[in-house]
Amino acid sequence: MSDILVEREKRSNKIKKLLNDFPIIISLKANIPGQDKNRFPAHLLVRLFSNLMKFEYECLRSLNESADGPFLIIPLTSGDPIQIKEQCIRIEDENSLGRFVDIDVYSLSQEHHRMTPRNCIVCHEFDSRICQKSERHTPEEVIKVIQDNTMSYLLQVVSQLIHESVLCELHLDPKFGLVTPTSSGSHSDMDYRLMLKAKDAILPYFIQMFEIGVLSNKSPIELMRDIREVGLQAERAMLKATGGVNAYKGLIFNLGFVVTAFGRALRLHLPFNTIFDELKLMAQPLISELDSTPVSFGLEAYHKYGIGGARKEMSLGLPSVQSVLSTMKDTDEHSLYIALVELIRSIEDTTLLKRADINTLYLIKQMFARIDLSDINEIRQVSEYCVENNLTFGGSADLLIVAVFLHKVRTLFFTSQDQ
Repeated sequence: MSDILVEREKRSNKIKKLLNDFPIIISLKANIPGQDKNRFPAHLLVRLFSNLMKFEYECLRSLNESADGPFLIIPLTSGDPIQIKEQCIRIEDENSLGRFVDIDVYSLSQEHHRMTPRNCIVCHEFDSRICQKSERHTPEEVIKVIQDNTMSYLLQVVSQLIHESVLCELHLDPKFGLVTPTSSGSHSDMDYRLMLKAKDAILPYFIQMFEIGVLSNKSPIELMRDIREVGLQAERAMLKATGGVNAYKGLIFNLGFVVTAFGRALRLHLPFNTIFDELKLMAQPLISELDSTPVSFGLEAYHKYGIGGARKEMSLGLPSVQSVLSTMKDTDEHSLYIALVELIRSIEDTTLLKRADINTLYLIKQMFARIDLSDINEIRQVSEYCVENNLTFGGSADLLIVAVFLHKVRTLFFTSQDQ
């Protein structure tokens, strides 16, 4: 008996055993043909639909690895199995990738199936069971359809999440000298409309970097070299859109690394927190760059003050972002203020240092350590102070966008077991 058949038997026995203790068991599995049931789309599909499946009376769910591919088991302590099966069918039918998974419902009385069969995912003409039995399509044809549709879905969703994350930061108002919908803050050369233009110009390049992370088999350092060229293209597109204004150069660097590492984590079905380990590996060459002849303010700050800025932060795996994510439960206004102020206090922001001397930088950090974020009037007062003194926190704003993006992908693409 093949390993796949052995694992199917084990899964069946596990469900039968659980039915001795629970009246209903739900099973989720990806529909992957061929002998390799653990190829890239399988783990992504199970993770994604796991987060879409929320049930009353749910007991501790378990995500399992096997030669037959990953599968999720959810025991329920109560409920109507017919209604639950209908709920599962809705989950499958309402998502464009739902055709590539099976959500089965078991009770002591029977296994509950959908009443109407699903069409074949390749030809869309016949009952899928007919095509399977007649072997009308090769496993390679089916896998290509699954991979192409999964990738298309991923690109759309990641693009939307980046768009939402940038707007989360941009719409926070007031914001300590940073651009908002109602103020240019401490930036005489920027406004809200310009930031939107810059965002639209660079968004396609983030998607390119994400694709590199998902599709490439290269090492992390090789990936970094590849995305650097894409990042330079993004900078040129941004400058063209803004008439030469540097609106998001820091974001291109930070989020470019992050979307690439996120794509790699999805392809290798790694836990969420390994994204930060991937960042450390990708950023290794950046450390040696700090000792090179200063050609930018960031390098000058390192030589003069020992402040490593964005390069150092990335080489350490974005510890400030990890700290923010450890407490971020939502992206409401208050949560965003908490995250932004924590970043201002913790990172070596060369954007701020460019406008203030080193002593002022530390005094400002002390001021933000005392701010009462429950008092909107105090937030306004500190924001006015920043504008009056030409202070801004572009590096912190970039990392806030990164934190919001990672919070969103953690919620959508990773289960509690792999965080």
